[in-house]
Amino acid sequence: MKQNPSSLKFLASLGIILIIFQDGFENGFTPWSGQSASSGNTLTTVTDSHSGSYAMKSVIKDCTYAYVYKTFASSQQVNLRIWVKVSARPPWAGIELAMIATNNWGTDGHYVSVTYNAGGKGFALETHGADSPAWTVQYTNEAISLNTWYCLELEASSGSSATQKLYVNGVLKLSKTRNTGSKPYPNRIRTGQHSQAWNGVMTVIIDDVVVSSSYIGTGASPPTPSPPTWSNLGHNATDVGAVCKMYTKWNSPNGLKGYIFSWNGTGSWTNSTWTAWSGSPMTAWSNVTKTLPLTEEVAVGYCFYANETNGGWNRTSIGSLVTTKPPSYESTILTLNFDPQPSSQLPPYRYRVYGSLTLASNATGVSGARLRFFIGYNPDYAYLTTVVTRSDGSYEFYWSTVATGEYSIKGVYQSDRALVLGTSVEKTATW
Repeated sequence: MKQNPSSLKFLASLGIILIIFQDGFENGFTPWSGQSASSGNTLTTVTDSHSGSYAMKSVIKDCTYAYVYKTFASSQQVNLRIWVKVSARPPWAGIELAMIATNNWGTDGHYVSVTYNAGGKGFALETHGADSPAWTVQYTNEAISLNTWYCLELEASSGSSATQKLYVNGVLKLSKTRNTGSKPYPNRIRTGQHSQAWNGVMTVIIDDVVVSSSYIGTGASPPTPSPPTWSNLGHNATDVGAVCKMYTKWNSPNGLKGYIFSWNGTGSWTNSTWTAWSGSPMTAWSNVTKTLPLTEEVAVGYCFYANETNGGWNRTSIGSLVTTKPPSYESTILTLNFDPQPSSQLPPYRYRVYGSLTLASNATGVSGARLRFFIGYNPDYAYLTTVVTRSDGSYEFYWSTVATGEYSIKGVYQSDRALVLGTSVEKTATW
């Protein structure tokens, strides 16, 4: 039996478009937004289906109507696909079988519809409400067999060069380009029967309805979306300014497609671009690295979205962390030598300073930290920017001064992401 998932909408905040809606009447009319029928007309589900167990039967008399409708978030392009068979040939005006429209069925916007036997010319594509041209109708000019399943797909787009299309059994039959101007985008569809001139009883059976933002095709029903599952949401750092990896594990028996990362570490929620997984793995990790804020005690939230090959989406819960000050790392042994290198007997006097710094064991492997040297009158030290690492692992630099007296030099294990990490050992020399 075919599946009957509930209505799916756009993930607008992500910029991702999914199947908008699909239904095969397996659960009656529950998934639809509503139904409308003139007095004496009927809408029922029957077992005379195109696929699965049930389809919709619409029966009307005279100039009346009986249809179901669905509303959804507006989209610049909407495709509506139905499978339909008819029991009789209506008169010249024809019977509307399906419509894509804006609010109030196009009276304040525009619509595109497919009509059966309008003008006695097979199926017809009718457009209305564009700036130019305002109304058009085209015909397939083909004989339509009664009580035979046909696949009809309407395409309605909006814009200055919007193209409206009608496919019959997967073949593009009719196409019309028009300017819809500032008219709103379509946000509703209906299917069933709507007649403007008919004397007698007309029966239409409709099944396998799909609404999408792109071409659908003749398949009985697209694969049923099944949201992927997730686990192991986490992160590996909280230090201010740290490069933090955030991650989660995903699973889908249909195969995974890609993911989107979202966080508020910059002050507001932002989404990354969609990242595809290689192939269609059934299990995969989504990993993202971000630099944490430089301020302590900042609450950071993050989450992941992921989709699978059939179009199903899911989102993790909100992961959270609070930025913290890194622990202190302290140098333990500082060995420095001062070697005057006067270029003359007049200032500035130039000195070569060389030595080594042995770090405490807890200072090793600290991400983003490095050894720095400072020199000057304590506590007004100047950072020495030109330091040479010698082949024996010690450090060497030159320093010039115009004065003599007592100077101090210190080595500090300092991080790019914070202030000095802990205390330092200083070496004082006088020259």
